[in-house]
Amino acid sequence: MTRIALGTISMVVTLLTGCADNAKPALDKCEDWERKGDFKSAIGSCEEAVRLDPSTQAGKAAADRLPVLKQKLADKEKADALAKAEADRIAAERRAAQDAQDAKCSRWMTICTLGRFPDGSERTTGAQYFKTKSACASTGSEMGLRCDPCKCMD
Repeated sequence: MTRIALGTISMVVTLLTGCADNAKPALDKCEDWERKGDFKSAIGSCEEAVRLDPSTQAGKAAADRLPVLKQKLADKEKADALAKAEADRIAAERRAAQDAQDAKCSRWMTICTLGRFPDGSERTTGAQYFKTKSACASTGSEMGLRCDPCKCMD
């Protein structure tokens, strides 16, 4: 009787062990990545689940999930590209508007720092005036000076 019971228990343990879903942990990771919005990692985890055990319930669920995740990734990348293009367009418009405003100015001024006196106070060039913003902006760098931002004096 004991042998029969041990044999039955051994057979049940063997059957239960054989029914383990090896793809389940990878599917769980896939779902976690998807919830976090990291579709690339989710796709990788689902592909791993399918590779580990494509015939189990988790493996089949992961295989079914892959096209959905790939579409979500494509949609996200498209939305990101559109948002970047819009941000670039707005920045270009702002630069153009600023350049147009700057072009109206006929007198630019900056003050550059030459270094420090022994008492710690700054030695400056005093106010320097220029006809264009580009001439004003380039004056400090060519001489190795630290200059304040150029200001329109019109």
